[in-house]
Amino acid sequence: MNTALPDTLAKRKVRLGELSEYRNDRAFQYEGKEGVSAWDRFIHSLSEWLRQTLGIPDHLISTETVEWIIRGIAILIVLVIAFKLYQLYRKKQKDTLLGSTDESWEKFGELFAVQQEEPYEKRLRKALSEGDQRGAIRFYYLWVLYELSVRGQITWHLDKTNTDYIQEIKNQDIRQLFADISYWYAYVWYGEYPVTDELFGRVETQCVTLMKQLP
Repeated sequence: MNTALPDTLAKRKVRLGELSEYRNDRAFQYEGKEGVSAWDRFIHSLSEWLRQTLGIPDHLISTETVEWIIRGIAILIVLVIAFKLYQLYRKKQKDTLLGSTDESWEKFGELFAVQQEEPYEKRLRKALSEGDQRGAIRFYYLWVLYELSVRGQITWHLDKTNTDYIQEIKNQDIRQLFADISYWYAYVWYGEYPVTDELFGRVETQCVTLMKQLP
């Protein structure tokens, strides 16, 4: 085998830009590496696929560029998922105000119209006469919500949640009472937990106390 070198060697000029591209491309950085990780191999393969399939110039589709694009997409996906979860949380919170398994939000969506049709006090008394303590707690809650609104403690709106109303109430004692009432209402009505005489007595006392304290 003839391994002699030719008398003359052709000089190849390398642009500074090309050197910079190779130096910045992690696929060509070997110092201090014991091996290439699976992630780096994936990025390199994806970069090559983009170059060959889409015809993107090398200087526009380095491995670092591809890695930043993937990280950006991942962050976007996480944000979208977080937003969707937040929407579900808001919907669940809103459903706890008036929702149930047998009555829709729309049916009792207008807080004031319901009061005009048949006062909440009358509704809860009727529920108690029928032995329906769970329904009575529901109407106690709605009655309190109505009174808070007409007394200027909150601004009622279809899309607001209990948390929104609690934050609006300025009086500390009234705010704490309403927070407790909201908790027990959601516990009993939305969670469909059984109502004991003790629990009903506690909620009734809190509701009556709150309405007496309203200016």
